[in-house]
Amino acid sequence: MNNEEMKIQSERMLGLINDSNAADEKYRRRRAERALELLNPKPTPENPNPKKPTELVLNAMLDSDAELCELREIRNKANAQAQVSKMAFESWSKDVPADGPGPLLG
Repeated sequence: MNNEEMKIQSERMLGLINDSNAADEKYRRRRAERALELLNPKPTPENPNPKKPTELVLNAMLDSDAELCELREIRNKANAQAQVSKMAFESWSKDVPADGPGPLLG
């Protein structure tokens, strides 16, 4: 892999890592917001004095939330792509002559 190919691959890897970090941050923030919503239940006419859920119940509610499941799936996919990119880049940049093709390109 020559220097230009390495630069292109490193920029691609950096983009995937940034996407992974952004997806992780979005999931983390939304999970925290949802937890606060669940920990501060609003009174309703049917239940004027709602109780806060226990930690176990709260975690179960967060795990079953459809929006959080979708964000978790997006986060996991982005993390997997970033990890594969890191491993491929390490493979390309190790034990390869500076002007030769990488193992996956050659």
